[in-house]
Amino acid sequence: MCRRYLLTQDPKTTKKINKLLKEVFRTPFEGTGKPELQAGLDGGWSRRIDSANRMIYFPESNGDVTIAQLR
Repeated sequence: MCRRYLLTQDPKTTKKINKLLKEVFRTPFEGTGKPELQAGLDGGWSRRIDSANRMIYFPESNGDVTIAQLR
């Protein structure tokens, strides 16, 4: 439901999220969206989606990435 809403109502944000997700899996610590280590989250990083929303993710040493939040 949420994905369908974004695709129809906000395609620009959907494209930005998809771009950020691809970058996070390739280079979790650098790239667009101003990657920052989050002090309150043990090993958690964030990137800006837009001025009001952020992506929170946790890169693992084995190359996996857990996405915790997209808002």
